[in-house]
Amino acid sequence: MADTDLILSQQLDGIIPTEISNEIVKQIMQGSICMKYAKVEPMTTPKKTIPVVINVPGATWVGEGEKIKVGKPSIVPVTLEAKKIAIIMTASREALTDPVANLFEDLKDAIAESFYSVIDRTILTGDAANPFKKTLLSVGTPNGITETDDIMIDISNTLGKVEESGFTPTVLIQAPKTKTKLRNLKTTMGTQLVTDVNNIYSTPVEYTTHFDNTKTPLITGDFDYLRLGVLQDIQYEVLRESTLTLEDGTSVNLGQDDLMGLRVTMRIASQVLRDEAFSIMIPKV
Repeated sequence: MADTDLILSQQLDGIIPTEISNEIVKQIMQGSICMKYAKVEPMTTPKKTIPVVINVPGATWVGEGEKIKVGKPSIVPVTLEAKKIAIIMTASREALTDPVANLFEDLKDAIAESFYSVIDRTILTGDAANPFKKTLLSVGTPNGITETDDIMIDISNTLGKVEESGFTPTVLIQAPKTKTKLRNLKTTMGTQLVTDVNNIYSTPVEYTTHFDNTKTPLITGDFDYLRLGVLQDIQYEVLRESTLTLEDGTSVNLGQDDLMGLRVTMRIASQVLRDEAFSIMIPKV
């Protein structure tokens, strides 16, 4: 555990101070669309098994002296297994003289944004590492509809796929480019057809770049059937002599460039309980 009275060079690895860690988790919960709408389970260990009721037996009318017919609910154990996600930030080695608490207080917003963007991308359309067996793209594709030139019909049909399976769509997650299409729709009289692009067919809309919109421009579903888990502790490690490969393919040698790296990790779990509760818009070829 990090000692907040120590400077970073005296505490090269450990757990981010609890108060700051809790603030980061809170920001992640607010910034992540998946966490905003799904059911989130707190976790104290990397694995947690929870009972989930899939089908609730219906009530029946009963006459005097009659036996109550007992339905058989579908209760299944669901295991949430937290997977490690990490970011690495580079900074001047002068940061080694900063108090641990002060450093992470300054970095908490950037850490939270980095985490919730990768969490959404991984759960929605998948990440190169594929930490989770199911993404909303993978489960929604068999239940998806192919994109046409009529975006309003496409949205209606995508919502309809979820409703036909007996679920209620919680949210429409769309690429920002669809907002322009919606604003440009006109009635036969030339007035704007969609006056509120943030609520379509009585369903809230979230626009985000945190998923691969080349694979789908729209994802929807009943997010009661997406279960996420969060391990509260966020760990860090200082890197001083490593060579880092950046996103653009170039490399940075920390020792030669008088830099340090700060590796921050946390653990997130994700489980889709019912595949048919989700649908996507399949891009037309």
